[in-house]
Parts: sequence; C-alpha cells; structure tokens
Amino acid sequence: MGIIDVDLDVLIAGGGPGGLASAEAAAKAGCSVQLVEQNKEIGSPLRTTGGSFVEELKALGIPQKFLHPIHRCRFVSPNNEAAWDYPTAIACVMDVKGVYQFLACRAIDAGAQIRLGVTATAPLMEDGYVRGLRLRDAAGKEWEQRAKVTIDASGYRASLMKQSGVHKGSRRFGVGAEYDLYAPHYDETEAVLIVGSKVAPSGYAWFFSVGQSPRACRRGDHPSRFACQRGCVPGRSDP
Repeated sequence: MGIIDVDLDVLIAGGGPGGLASAEAAAKAGCSVQLVEQNKEIGSPLRTTGGSFVEELKALGIPQKFLHPIHRCRFVSPNNEAAWDYPTAIACVMDVKGVYQFLACRAIDAGAQIRLGVTATAPLMEDGYVRGLRLRDAAGKEWEQRAKVTIDASGYRASLMKQSGVHKGSRRFGVGAEYDLYAPHYDETEAVLIVGSKVAPSGYAWFFSVGQSPRACRRGDHPSRFACQRGCVPGRSDP
C-alpha cells in the first residue's frame, strides 16, 4: 500500500450534498481540501427523487432552473382527502443530479479537489485518533491519505465513523422504493401523498411530476413523467 506523505487540511469521503457543501466551505476558508467519491460521476446513480422546499433551496444558492415547482398538494386516505393550492409554489422537486453537480462545481471553483472512482475503505487510525483514510481506486490501487480533519459524508450507514468508534450507526431507518413512470395526463403542478393499507400497507406513498425538460426528468427525455415512492417501512435493522 502506498503512502502519501503530504497532509491535507480536510479529507472528505462522499460526494453527496453534505460532502460537497463541506468541501466548498473548507476551501473557501483557505484549507487544502480533497473529496473522494466511489462512483464515477457526481449525482449518479440517483437514490432519491428530491422533494424539497423552494425558499430553503434558494437560500442555499440553488438556481431556479434545478427546481420544478409544486402548486397543489393533495393528501389521500382510504376514506377522505384534502388539497391545498399554492399560487406561489412552496414545495418543489429538485433535479437531483443537476443540483449535486452544481454543488461540485462550486466546491471546485472554491479550490477543492474531487477524485471520482475512489473508495474510502477504512479510517487511518493512530493513537486512537483518525488521521486520514485508506483509499482504493477502481483499478485496485490502495494508498493512505493523511489529513488534519477527516469527514465521513458517505451516507446514513456511516461506515467510517463506525469503524473509528465515533458513532455506533443507525439501528433503525426507513426503507423505500421509487419508480419512474410515463404519465402524459398527470398534473405536473400537483403532488399527492397517500396513506392506507390498499396503496401503502407499510407506510405511505407519494406521486409527483419531475418536470418536462430532459434535465428535470433526469432518467429520460419523456415529458410528463412522475415519480412514485412506496413503502417507507419504519423499524428495519441496519444490516
């Protein structure tokens, strides 16, 4: 295993929004920053449809072009339903891949280095402290990268924090499944939340459009698609 002697100020594992925002902030503060992401592209594969709120995303500097506005929210149960209309959209559906890559560009512009196809396999421990990460690229090459500060932004499993003893990990979490469907007659301005055993026996389901443009559709060029999530089951144990 090779060893890189040059210490970084900040080393980040994970190219999601948390890792990318941390990289940008640290680089803007004058730190030497490297972020490693195990996938070969930022924002791929997608694991979420990206429902969020317009004002919060604007406050984070996310451009409007990445947000598909929702003007009507409808809640449906087996015996009743209610709807609220919003002439000025409060909720939206993000172009997740577009947003992640936008955040990556901001981090790079701030001076951070992003390395794709590199997996953080374990924390580099010395005298009970995390001093960096053990890394492996797609070709199988392994090396150690030292850093003054190491951030585990690899996701809810928190594998690096668990290995280092910093965090025991999540014992309970929700599980969901999402589907992209072609629905040419679906109201693109509406989001629907459904509860009840006939549709979502283990939790809830939602339906909403991800927009007409190829960018907003994310997984294809078909207009008027909508995403469906079913199942969010509470209480599963983390394997």
